[in-house]
Amino acid sequence: MESETWKGEYFDGSSAMSYVVLIELQEEGVNLRFSEEKAILWLYPEIHLVPSISSQTIQLEKGKFPPQKLIIEDASFLHAFEKTSNWKKHKFQRFSPHRDQFIYYLVGMIIVIVVSLPVIYRWGIPLASKQIAKLTPLSWEEKLGEIISIALLDETEICTSPKEIELLQSLFQKIEHIEEHPYQFEVIIVDSSTMNALALPGGKILIYRGLLNRLDSPEALIGVLAHEMQHILQQHGLQNIIRASLFAGIMAIIGGDFSMLESVLDVVEVLSLLSYSRDFEIEADLLAIQMLQKKGITIQGMINFFEMVANLKTDIRIPSYLSTHPAIQERIENLKAEQEFEKNNQTFFVMNQKDWASLQRICSQKSELE
Repeated sequence: MESETWKGEYFDGSSAMSYVVLIELQEEGVNLRFSEEKAILWLYPEIHLVPSISSQTIQLEKGKFPPQKLIIEDASFLHAFEKTSNWKKHKFQRFSPHRDQFIYYLVGMIIVIVVSLPVIYRWGIPLASKQIAKLTPLSWEEKLGEIISIALLDETEICTSPKEIELLQSLFQKIEHIEEHPYQFEVIIVDSSTMNALALPGGKILIYRGLLNRLDSPEALIGVLAHEMQHILQQHGLQNIIRASLFAGIMAIIGGDFSMLESVLDVVEVLSLLSYSRDFEIEADLLAIQMLQKKGITIQGMINFFEMVANLKTDIRIPSYLSTHPAIQERIENLKAEQEFEKNNQTFFVMNQKDWASLQRICSQKSELE
């Protein structure tokens, strides 16, 4: 009487290639026939049965990790296999130890990652983001800044009065090349009453009309520009975006939820990433002061600006970098401490009052110079 056979798919454990085999149950084990000339015999004591989600799929394994595998898409095979193998006599293992080991390792790894998350978030990710930012090509950084600016602005929102733009460029050029850098900076005045300033990765600096109109001097404006310039030179915004992406990626791998990773690309989320930590703000303040002092520009304008912000009514919307960390009073004290340097060094003012008044009306249809 001819014995019953089943078709199966065989994996040798050393490659991803599979082979179609003809399976026959014998007294000693499972015979796998590849062709008329080639066949191998799996002894029952060496075989492990792997649990499967599908009742129609039977998977057998043999050998050390990575094991050889045999997959049979026929539920009748399991009953015949257990009957023929007499697995209790042969100490046949119904469950693969490789699968158990993998689960133990996976659970252990997840526990280690979860327990380590505070350390990773506090030190590991910031360090990694800083190094990745340094290795990021300038063209990528510029493209990222361009994408953000397109999402934030409409052409009608940009103030483009030619004579005032020339005044703005002349002002910015006083600090633009104090130190060497690869960036092509662009200062944009946004026609909005919001009191804000943004430094975008790649070199774009956005100054909102609401902020410009509240500044009492061109020295205050050049102080703000120096501060935003340092955020770009130190890649603070790029680091924040990379940091958020790394953390979201880790959480997506652990939880299988990629919604957090997708939210990093959202405009609202990007805006929140362009607000900086206390350390970033202090660093930008101090480096901006150093830039101004190298050029002999007074920092009194910056002091006046922060004092004005400190006295603003709470219902006036101001950017988070001015209203949160570090405290405004702390920043004023830092500035006044650095101002001692000016007592022994001559300082000059960057623009006459007529030009400054004209520059503040850059978003108006007419200016005094037209």
